[in-house]
Amino acid sequence: MDSANRDKGQSSPSIKAIAEACGLSRATVSYALRGHAKIPSSTRELVVKTAEGMGYRANRHMSRVMSDIRGRTGNYYKENLGYLVHYKSSDQYYAWPTTIWKSVQKRAAEIGYGVDRLELDDTKSSLQTCERIIRSRGIRGIIIAPFTEAHIRLQIRVENLAMVAIGHTLEYPDVHRIGRDIVHSFEKIADHIQLEGYQRVAYASELSHEDRMDKLPLSRYLMKQWDTGLFSVEPFVRDLSEFGPSQFLEWFEAKRPDMIITFQGNLIKWLELGGYHVPADVSVIRLNSDGVDTPDSGVYANYESLGETAVEQLSGLVERGEFGIPTAPKTVLVKGLYNEGRTLRKPLSKLAHAVC
Repeated sequence: MDSANRDKGQSSPSIKAIAEACGLSRATVSYALRGHAKIPSSTRELVVKTAEGMGYRANRHMSRVMSDIRGRTGNYYKENLGYLVHYKSSDQYYAWPTTIWKSVQKRAAEIGYGVDRLELDDTKSSLQTCERIIRSRGIRGIIIAPFTEAHIRLQIRVENLAMVAIGHTLEYPDVHRIGRDIVHSFEKIADHIQLEGYQRVAYASELSHEDRMDKLPLSRYLMKQWDTGLFSVEPFVRDLSEFGPSQFLEWFEAKRPDMIITFQGNLIKWLELGGYHVPADVSVIRLNSDGVDTPDSGVYANYESLGETAVEQLSGLVERGEFGIPTAPKTVLVKGLYNEGRTLRKPLSKLAHAVC
């Protein structure tokens, strides 16, 4: 059906009509339009393209009614949610996006949802393609994965969608979000650093990372610098072009901290490059440790819980019919897990296995 016919108000084609056009059963078409995993991807693609060409639009109200009915009989399949992710936020570049994605899939399956992964690139047409897929499949809820850059604005139609963003990189639309409780992590670490007798504590971070974290870590460090002599060292916070081993070592040799709090794991390699040993010469604690049983001491971000919590929040919005931009967006903060590691001269033993 062309756009002119749709504008005249012709009704959306029936499942039966789409099935006849595809040469498939109505049940197969129904499952395919919901993105069910039991239908091969090639068949789903055929059905979606045919349905789009015929002007099909999912009946959201009926989908919700059927989800409610199915929900009364345990974790019966309800519908598919969407997971919108930028192509740079993939395991080709980092490990944590895969951890979040797998936790989203797992938690969604546990409560009766499938998940369609929708990948964006930097073109306007990519977002338009994702919007067409969302509409044709009748997806009512979208999780927006963290981007690798801050201040992202997505010009996406949200009036019929429930949305939850992970992290602070999405600036628009202003929707509900799930984030790390980085302030709590910083406070817990700071308290125990003081107990263990560290005297010159410094903070080092690349500026774009601060932007992605809404500058929360740097603000906490500066607050501690204001109200305690412990955090007296000028922080090493630089733009990417000035955040390299030579600049870092020059700063380190001038300030000589006995502990560095950071997100960047490469600082340890830079210190070794300069002839310094961790933790003999300086202790390093990371705010994004790679896990709870890894060499780098610090806080693991608990990416599994971030993904799970996003699914739980989004499914609630969908089931309550809360679509569009919220008038008062809510942020749910997830605490990290302390990893003792081996990069502290004086281990924060009282934090072992603690929630941070």
